[in-house]
Amino acid sequence: MRKRKNYPGEVRVLGTKDYGLILGSLMSYRNQLLRENDPLKEAFIIKKMAEKLQELDYKHASDLTISKLGEKQLNGLYSISSRRKDEVVNIANRYWRMGKKKHEAAKLKIKNSEIKLKRKNSNKAITNEV
Repeated sequence: MRKRKNYPGEVRVLGTKDYGLILGSLMSYRNQLLRENDPLKEAFIIKKMAEKLQELDYKHASDLTISKLGEKQLNGLYSISSRRKDEVVNIANRYWRMGKKKHEAAKLKIKNSEIKLKRKNSNKAITNEV
């Protein structure tokens, strides 16, 4: 049986396709949270957003997002006010922007290093022919 490459909650590497997918998932959950009115589904979405923030290596933001759930009531539901919901959306927006900037910079760095490596290899091939 093949081992999984990444497990939920593990930190992803900047500049990889996987990191970009996690950024997209974070925004998808944010959009779902904006549309949702059911407290049970809201709590599930907020927990998933916290997991995605942790995978993007924003542990503090993940903990902050979980704290916005509040106390669990006797019936097993969370009481999520619209203010807390808006705060979670703002956290997602802020850290998505930060993650996007870091991701783009890492992709550019990887691309530049690949170009340099190709140039170096082509120069070696030319010197070996002479």
